[in-house]
Amino acid sequence: MTTSIPGANSSVSPGSDNGSVSSITTEVDVSRRTLETYPERALAMLRTLGTDNGIRATMLSYGYSDAEHKEGWRRLHAASGFTNIAEPSTEMDASVRSAIAELDAMDERIFRITSATLSKRFPAQAQFVLGGIGASRGAAAVINLQLLMDRLDALENDASRVATRAQDREAVAKLGERGLSKSERSRIRQLIEASQRANPVDLSPSAREEADKQYVANLVALRDWYQEWAEIARALITRRDHLIRLGLASQKRSDAEEPETPVAPAPVSPGV
Repeated sequence: MTTSIPGANSSVSPGSDNGSVSSITTEVDVSRRTLETYPERALAMLRTLGTDNGIRATMLSYGYSDAEHKEGWRRLHAASGFTNIAEPSTEMDASVRSAIAELDAMDERIFRITSATLSKRFPAQAQFVLGGIGASRGAAAVINLQLLMDRLDALENDASRVATRAQDREAVAKLGERGLSKSERSRIRQLIEASQRANPVDLSPSAREEADKQYVANLVALRDWYQEWAEIARALITRRDHLIRLGLASQKRSDAEEPETPVAPAPVSPGV
């Protein structure tokens, strides 16, 4: 399915985001699947800019203010169907608050166990599952856990990963031994669904069409914010490890593996 985005200010060719000026075009048709990659990309950038003072200081001198940071989170929340849960409205159901609180409390444990279990045994699967996400708070915790559950499902069933299916399923089975069994993942899914529950909505065809248009509009708004700051970050930041943390460069296998320092042999005393 292709969603037409008339009059878009700019768009990077799907899947590229390589920062070249020639890749930017106007009034293009952007596939819905491409648009739906931007929440994950924006989340990686926002998490890094919110936690790494050095990287943020570089961006700060070129206009990346607190207001811009909050605007990025606002657009991410809108594209993900979240309101500002830091200040819940009186209409928010108690079960929604309870589900969000439980997910927020468990995400650090889940991400630490997942990382510890996969990083050495299944490095390729670890990179696929954990790339750009980690423990967070509030709405970001829910989003990250949902992405983690989606990726674990992909390890089991995604047709595009058939070449690594055996190792993928071994990785999932090992996580099952460490507490992330299929039943526990199902329970986490139920909590995620509960956390996203809202007031009853009009399910008429016209209402669904309007909601879908708003969803796409929110994704486009997030994409526009992300592309602007991603382009600026590429212009300012040259360290590859910083670009990787921002989600703007891929981690090569050679980068991920630290060579072991050889141990020098003990000196032999003369005459021994």
